[in-house]
Amino acid sequence: MSYRFKTSKYKNAVAKIPKKEEWISDISVGSLQSCGNHIKASCALVAFSVEHAGGGSLAVFPVNDSGRKSKDIPLLHAHSQPVTDLDFSPFDDHLLATASQDCSIRIWSLPKGGLTESISTPELTLPTQGHRIENVLFHTTADNVLATSVFKTVKIWDIVQQEEKLVLEGSTDQIQGISWKQDGTLLATTSKDKMFRIFDPRLQTVVSEASSHDNVKDSRVCWLGDRNMVLTTGFGRMRERQYYLWDTRNIGQRLSSESVDSSTGTLMPFFDDDTNMLFLAGKGDCTIRFLELTENSPYLTQASVYMGDNQQKGVAMVPKRALNLMSGEVNRLLQLTQHAVIPVMYQVPRKTYRDFHADLYPDTLSGEAALSADQWFAGTDAQVSKVSLNPGNQSLSVGKKKTSLLSQNTGKSAEGSVASNDKPTVTAKPPIGEKPILPSKPMSLNDKSNDNIVREATSLDIDKEVKNDDEVVKSEISLQTSEATIETSQNATVQEAEFPRPAEASSESKPGTEKPKEKLASSNKFSAGYTSKFRHIQGNIMHKNTHIYNIKNLSKSTFGECDGFHANKDFAAIPLSGPGGLIATLKLQQAGRLPDSGLPVIQNGTTVMDFAWDPFNNRRLAVACDDATIKIWEIPEEGLMETLTEPEILLTGHTEKIYFIKFHPIAEGLLLSASYDMTVRIWDLEVDEDRITLHGHKDQIFSAAWSPDGVYCATISKDALIRIYEPRKKVLPIKEGPGLTGSRGARLAYACNGQYLIALGFDRQSSRQISIHNTADLSSPVTMVTLDTSPAILIPFYDEDTSVLFCTGKGDRIVHAYEVTTQSPYLLELSSFRCESGHQAISFLPKITCDVKQVEIAKAIRLTQTTMEPITFTVPRVKMEYFQDDLYPETKVTWQPVMTACEWTSGENRQLNLQSLHPDGMKPLSSAPKVVVAKKYESYRELEEIKSDDQKKQELLDAMNVKLTARDEPLPQDLMEGADDDEWSD
Repeated sequence: MSYRFKTSKYKNAVAKIPKKEEWISDISVGSLQSCGNHIKASCALVAFSVEHAGGGSLAVFPVNDSGRKSKDIPLLHAHSQPVTDLDFSPFDDHLLATASQDCSIRIWSLPKGGLTESISTPELTLPTQGHRIENVLFHTTADNVLATSVFKTVKIWDIVQQEEKLVLEGSTDQIQGISWKQDGTLLATTSKDKMFRIFDPRLQTVVSEASSHDNVKDSRVCWLGDRNMVLTTGFGRMRERQYYLWDTRNIGQRLSSESVDSSTGTLMPFFDDDTNMLFLAGKGDCTIRFLELTENSPYLTQASVYMGDNQQKGVAMVPKRALNLMSGEVNRLLQLTQHAVIPVMYQVPRKTYRDFHADLYPDTLSGEAALSADQWFAGTDAQVSKVSLNPGNQSLSVGKKKTSLLSQNTGKSAEGSVASNDKPTVTAKPPIGEKPILPSKPMSLNDKSNDNIVREATSLDIDKEVKNDDEVVKSEISLQTSEATIETSQNATVQEAEFPRPAEASSESKPGTEKPKEKLASSNKFSAGYTSKFRHIQGNIMHKNTHIYNIKNLSKSTFGECDGFHANKDFAAIPLSGPGGLIATLKLQQAGRLPDSGLPVIQNGTTVMDFAWDPFNNRRLAVACDDATIKIWEIPEEGLMETLTEPEILLTGHTEKIYFIKFHPIAEGLLLSASYDMTVRIWDLEVDEDRITLHGHKDQIFSAAWSPDGVYCATISKDALIRIYEPRKKVLPIKEGPGLTGSRGARLAYACNGQYLIALGFDRQSSRQISIHNTADLSSPVTMVTLDTSPAILIPFYDEDTSVLFCTGKGDRIVHAYEVTTQSPYLLELSSFRCESGHQAISFLPKITCDVKQVEIAKAIRLTQTTMEPITFTVPRVKMEYFQDDLYPETKVTWQPVMTACEWTSGENRQLNLQSLHPDGMKPLSSAPKVVVAKKYESYRELEEIKSDDQKKQELLDAMNVKLTARDEPLPQDLMEGADDDEWSD
């Protein structure tokens, strides 16, 4: 942007009104009751409400049309009741959305040049709502995404699919105004409950809120471009008109507030981000106030006031691409009055207008969508697309119209009827011969050659289930060779950049339902007989007397690359909302209620991008900021007693703001950082400078991880590639391979002593995935598991002692657990831990904090919106009086370094020391006496022992025979020697 709060080129801009012959006149607007603007303009058309029997009709003319109009002009009969609001798509100058008191929302594809005959059949109609719709507003960067306010809620629609994708709740009364931030990531609202709120639509949460204007009369909201500034207009307690300027980073305190006058008309705000020109037009007024936005207080200064002769019922701002650039026109507002549409043109005085004044026209919105609806709903963000206004620019597109109707989408048949997905009926048939232009529309598989499909799916092994009427045939399809062949039916469809699935299987993954877990072919063969010792792992929140509660002003809008919360054995660091990049550090041993105010904090002076504790110094905190600096803070041993404003160390070197930072796992004072300048730097905190700069990234860097031995580091980025570096030998990656296909964000972690890399991210359908990659061969993952559909990035913690992976995301209620193995299936699912409510983040503590006597294998701190709660993860065991040595190998001493940063950079390699967790006096389980277990009672043995009557008779006869046989043998006394006769005495 050329205008950077210097001396303004636009402060002397003059409002000029053309002659009446250049107005759209002799129209009849009538009495307009709703709170909407009643007029909107695109680069090609202007639409406005007119008086008509029953209401709900609009007139549509070319935006530069003029002259007197007859009473028989063709009309757009949009609704059966008055239109409450309307909006043109920023990416299609002929696509119009309308809302009405009849509780309906309709989408219209208007003809080029305006209406030649009356129209009453919409392109499509969204489902009828239970209340009147107050606002409709297209998304600023994503095509075919529409926001509507319905009583207390804001609903976000995919208008192609006619689906209500998101519902934003939080208001306690009717919403009166809505506005998108220019990058489309946040949405601001004002409400009849006198509150101003900022929503994160895809998380469906209120990011921040504050008390606004004290009167329940109509209010408006306008986000000031891509800044962290929002303007609201409304009425004060004494019914005076007001406007407030807010800093979205700290909406608890307004930047500016001004009372205008005591008129009763709603103030309608319009902002031009190119020139920082702000216009305030009141309903029923004859005036339009022109203000300029400046960098410093008072931020808004009034430049001029235009005073006309006609009361305005509505006002619209014409897009910059439709202006008369060769006359110095920098803005144009269209006044809707009782009988005319009056163009109010703002012109910057210049000596001559024969040449194009480039200094007045910075690059402006191009009218091209930066994202598709699917991409935005999946979590992808992008800046608005811009274009030069130089008349010689061939890419400048004015008054464009897409070449096909919105009714051509996946849910419609050729006749426009509703398919099996039960979507609402389309009321207009698509014209014959026109090609689809919507990015989310599937195409027939016949539209692509098999070779192209093979190239798109190269290196993927897919388990494909083809379901027929009589049987289910499971086949593994290998697409790693160019000779692969694909057989499919004529009705098979292909999602953009995704391999096709059979139509019969599509019902298994309907939107809004949890997808079944998918694994690659290599993970379908389980190791015979292997069961995890941790499969019944249990998580429990510890007693309330260990909690820290009454946390206030917690920041809920940390950047995607930031985990949002970090704790060590002594301290926890949490980001707070407000200007200046505030971070609070709390002592974990000091549980209880925090004071309502006066909490000492670290003040970074600018927005915090990421932060991390030094693993070898529990009182050292590193903070990465959006001014491309890294600040190192030393926390007093007793904790913060006062606000810190001066860091111990300031690291400078990056040219753009920083994504994230990671400390080295074995070397003291070594820090890795990744920046928007596409470099990764390794810093030596002993000398306060960067030692190594890594290159090779071409897109946003999502995450990085150090190998356990500290020799390698790996990164994953938005270009869906995993890169492995050996920093001390080469500044370019030594290995590259495909990562996860989603572009929302990702995390990395090493596992199995550096043998594998764990990648956590998304697929193209916004489903969360975990993939395991062999560091020796990154050509394809060894296994991949799909979890669920959620916008929250999974944050991993890998325990090297147990090979257990814990992962959870912001807003989740579940902590997933897996055991990582070196053989198929590589990832074994364990019992998950479920909380009663969602959390902001979870941070795991060092192994030394675990209570081995309670068979505790991991310990973490759970951060909610107002509390910090310790969680203990245990393994159920019977003989808890013994030390479970099968669960506790010697652990790495991760809290003590084994080398300095200088030693590491000079090429030395060492291993972390090991320490036994065996408590003194506790016998190991391996030495416990073996208990003889009684033989298990087996009922079938009794059945085997039951004898038949014949068997019993036979046994009796056998016994009798043995007795009779014994009679033939001499008696025992016969065998004994007796006394001789002569031995007898008388």
